[in-house]
Amino acid sequence: MTNISKGLLTLQLVTILAGTFPHAALGDANEGMTRVALPSSGPKCLDGNPAGFFWRAGRNGATDKWLIFLKGGGFCNSQKECKSRSETKSGSFVRTKSVPNNVALMNDPESPFIDFAYVYMPYCSGDNWMGTMEDNDWGLPRMGHSILEAAVDELITSGIWADATEVILNGNSAGGAGVIANIDWIHDKLKPRNIKVSGVPISGWSGTWRVDVNPSTKDQPQEEKDAVQMEAMANTGVYVRPACAAADPCLMADQILPFLQTPIFVLHNRWDSIHSGWLMSEPSFEHDAILLMYGEELEANMASLVAHGPQHGFFIPSCFAHDGLYGEYIGSTSTMQALNAWYHRSGNAEEAQQYQMMDTHGRDLKCSPSCGGNCNCKHALCLGCDDPSNGAHIDFSSAGGGVIAEETLTSFDDC
Repeated sequence: MTNISKGLLTLQLVTILAGTFPHAALGDANEGMTRVALPSSGPKCLDGNPAGFFWRAGRNGATDKWLIFLKGGGFCNSQKECKSRSETKSGSFVRTKSVPNNVALMNDPESPFIDFAYVYMPYCSGDNWMGTMEDNDWGLPRMGHSILEAAVDELITSGIWADATEVILNGNSAGGAGVIANIDWIHDKLKPRNIKVSGVPISGWSGTWRVDVNPSTKDQPQEEKDAVQMEAMANTGVYVRPACAAADPCLMADQILPFLQTPIFVLHNRWDSIHSGWLMSEPSFEHDAILLMYGEELEANMASLVAHGPQHGFFIPSCFAHDGLYGEYIGSTSTMQALNAWYHRSGNAEEAQQYQMMDTHGRDLKCSPSCGGNCNCKHALCLGCDDPSNGAHIDFSSAGGGVIAEETLTSFDDC
């Protein structure tokens, strides 16, 4: 089995508004937004039409600090699937006329980025924001990386980023995978301009250690699975940063990790419901063993991230969900508290325990009592909600991966 088959989951400037923009973070996401179509000669969406983006200034018209959001939406693995997607706004910027009002880091008043200027990148390439190929055997452009590159160029050359000092690259699901794949590229691109770059991937940490126990595919000959994945990759032209290319393949988060240079904060669930949702159908010893393996491998990945230094952070509660990480706690620490601690970090390794957090509930296949915001595990996947008094997080600074006891929120005592 190849690493690829194990891990792969499935401007033209319209107008630049002058003056002070209203701050729309807690209201209509489209207020003050400018829609920008990239030139017809630039990178294309799956439907063959130009891609594009939306942008607006921050609080009181500020344009120094920016958040770029890469929308998610999965990876299309076949010509048929990508063709179907090309006929919807998931494969067409032409069909995308507005911005959704659900980008958490631009809506939560506790977010450290709430006042930032904002670039919203619709997802129309079906390639985890990694593709560079316009002409392929499928006749369907897959150019996610090229689209991001062209958008950054437009933001620079148009003068929109004339005052930029900081950029946060954020995305969810396939967009989160896109953050991991592109964060060092955008760092290198903006370094000559002295623009600080960091990344916040949400539900995008997918590793090569996944095991296929999907009843519909687990007995399929591996050669057939490999052929499907290799055909998809051959029609994508995946961007791989040169430093990582020698490790071929270098596509999944755990393959990119050893080469990662730019600070990131990983938001992910111990059991991501998209990455492991197929396990729900067959509760069994195999089911439990795979869940334990999934959590252990993710824990090992985070230990490696810690070894890179205190510039990286993560928040990983033992919940079964995809995205939806904004009402969870680890002990008494909320998602946004950990994110703020990471963003305002001083670089002290001891301080990093405030934002390098993964709870211990999942080591016994128990859900965190805060899942879903109120002891709601949502699925009968894990072995029920754990007792809140067991609240602790893993001490990645200790050789044995010990635990750090932490005050537990009393609001979950009734769990």
